[in-house]
Amino acid sequence: MLSNSIEKMYQNPDAGIKAIKSISSTSDNIHRQLVARSLLSESYQLKANYDEALKMALENVNTKGELEPNDQLLNNIGMIQQLQNLGLYEQSEKLVDTILKEDKKRIAAQENRIIAAKLYQLHAKNLFRKNKITEALDLLTKSNALCDINETSSYNILSTNILINARHSLQKRDYKHLENLVDQLSGISAKHPQNLYVASRLEKLKASILFDQQKYDEAIVHLDSALSKINHVDFLGLKNTLYDDLAKNHLALRHTTEHDKYQKLHQESQNKIDESRKEAIENLMQLNLDFQNQNFRTIEHKNHTNLYTSLAVGAGLLLLMGFWLFQTYQKNQFLNTQSKFLEYQAKLFESQKQQSVPPVSKEVEVETPVENDANPITDQELEKTTKQKSFSISKQKEDEILRKLNDFEMSKTFMDRNMSLAALSTQLEVNTKYLSEVIKKSKGKNFTTYINELKINHIAYLISTDAAYRQYKISYLAELAGFASHSTFSIVFKNVTGVTPNDYIQQIAKRKLI
Repeated sequence: MLSNSIEKMYQNPDAGIKAIKSISSTSDNIHRQLVARSLLSESYQLKANYDEALKMALENVNTKGELEPNDQLLNNIGMIQQLQNLGLYEQSEKLVDTILKEDKKRIAAQENRIIAAKLYQLHAKNLFRKNKITEALDLLTKSNALCDINETSSYNILSTNILINARHSLQKRDYKHLENLVDQLSGISAKHPQNLYVASRLEKLKASILFDQQKYDEAIVHLDSALSKINHVDFLGLKNTLYDDLAKNHLALRHTTEHDKYQKLHQESQNKIDESRKEAIENLMQLNLDFQNQNFRTIEHKNHTNLYTSLAVGAGLLLLMGFWLFQTYQKNQFLNTQSKFLEYQAKLFESQKQQSVPPVSKEVEVETPVENDANPITDQELEKTTKQKSFSISKQKEDEILRKLNDFEMSKTFMDRNMSLAALSTQLEVNTKYLSEVIKKSKGKNFTTYINELKINHIAYLISTDAAYRQYKISYLAELAGFASHSTFSIVFKNVTGVTPNDYIQQIAKRKLI
């Protein structure tokens, strides 16, 4: 009966919840009730209803009476999963480590192989976040070995392991290994065609690979297929990521209407998810976090460990809540900055695809270059002079300067550390004052901001298209972009993109994952 409920929840979480509750209400067996609530927690997680998912996990943890050791282990793993859902990875890692130390024999027992497979998966997720790749991959291999593709209770763990592995392979652009992983997931989907969640995730994985290869039209086909499989059911978390991916692919193709449509759907669903996570954290804080001391029986004989873990979780929650409020305050500004940045990145992708630059007219009169003197005027002084006097520039001259600026942007010489307004005017053979005026009029910014945005957008493009740049130190990227210092580069990078260089690299890594 419970195995049928698992199948149902991956077809439709609401149908699964109804079936599981029916079984739970008619059984007095404590073990069956614990398993049922564990499945309910997973069902709510599929709906991205993290508040209800946490409540089910806490009900298990707070079960009265003496529990079997295996049931205690099941409850603890349920809480680890919920902590990860709420972003409390450090706290989940502490609990995983404790269980691995205290429950080696139980974990190794054949009767607990599904629980062990899930524990290794959760542990691997923690290690991936700490960039301990080899250890994480080894754990996924151990988890896979405990799973059976024909077994309802384990093939979903196996499919998730494949997707986690694919994230790493996508970062490395190991397309041969990705092809193998796609084949493995396709085999699971073919074996269990009723599982809409796995079928949709398979299409999403294919789309992620195509997006990385800049095959946006093909990626959209797979994303549309993924969405169509779950459009009528409440897989909110998965839908949220599909909306985001569709918006990015349509943006890359300059499909403005479609981009705006999916961006709106993504934002609406993200707001619901954020609110659910916020409620879950608030509820966890209201419980005073004492469930750690009362119910994690695998560590109850170590009171100092209980106290340390409870305090750590409490501190993590308080920090997370503070950060949440800060994020809410900055949200509008951040989204505006990100929108402008993504639009520019889409143009960069398009220009790289076309590799065509409008020719510069040779018939236009060339301005006399500005002569260098012993005390060259600074960019700030030049721009101040420009502000003080208004220049009348003919349409023909303005068009000529814009064409030259376009050539300049394609040449990447803006990466030169010594690039200045005077240097660029000499390079383009354009009057300095005219050049400054055209940049302000056509670009809507002064020369310094214009050059800095070119530098940052180019570095961001390299980071998003070449995995090697995601491995470089920030100081090297700063030097490459022509910035005098690491700190200046980081400040300007955040002003342009809305995030720090390190955060952007992590975002790209996640975006290329699933």
